[in-house]
Amino acid sequence: LGLSKYNWASEQQWNVRFNSHHDVWLDESGNVVTLDRAPIGHQGPLGSVPIVTDWIVELSPDGQVQRRVALLPCAGPLIEKSRFEEINAAMLEYQTKRGSSVPLTAAQPDSPYDVFHTNSVVKIERTIEGVAEPGDYLVSIRELHLLAVVRPLPDPSAGPDAVDSCEMVWKYEGDLSYQHHASLLDDDHIMVFDNGREHEASRALEIDPKTQQVVWKYTGTPPGSLYSGWRGSGPRLPHGNTLVADSDSGRVVEVT
Repeated sequence: LGLSKYNWASEQQWNVRFNSHHDVWLDESGNVVTLDRAPIGHQGPLGSVPIVTDWIVELSPDGQVQRRVALLPCAGPLIEKSRFEEINAAMLEYQTKRGSSVPLTAAQPDSPYDVFHTNSVVKIERTIEGVAEPGDYLVSIRELHLLAVVRPLPDPSAGPDAVDSCEMVWKYEGDLSYQHHASLLDDDHIMVFDNGREHEASRALEIDPKTQQVVWKYTGTPPGSLYSGWRGSGPRLPHGNTLVADSDSGRVVEVT
């Protein structure tokens, strides 16, 4: 796996090898922001377990890694104990079948070990009072049902290849279920596709992050007629309509 840049003549400009997944975003300077993931050992409340965790990766326009931000320091405390119980059950099943301890390679995406499954990232380049500062990141973390703004915390004493920690400076307090594709609008509102897997009814939402209020939504009529449990998006178009992707059904709906 990796991330490559090509020109319009289909000529590769650069390639960086890491587990890039889900999202790629360009800032105003041409820097590239994406996501990386890998299995690691983690000390949870029930003991040491393998998990799949995520990093934000920022690259220069010529493909050089400029920053890596670990999401575990700020999102890890939100992993519920029940998730670690699922991991322990999966480890016991593995040990029973294989007769050996669980290797890190057993921790794969879309398994109990995949505790975050971050699926979108946007670099914020302006101040949003009470919500974000330039250089923060808006992230959607599927397995935590979490829409949040995280701020990198670099260690001044660390070397140039160090991984930044983070702090969570804002999170949406409303109900989301396995959401995807968060984006930031010009008026500082946030669009997100709420998959609604728990209710088998999806929604496209526009959220005012300052008030935590949903100011616009599309749910389909009846609500269950729009349901994409595993993927989907709802970006706002330049002329003001919203393009809702019902990905599981293979259709799009343009909404005023």
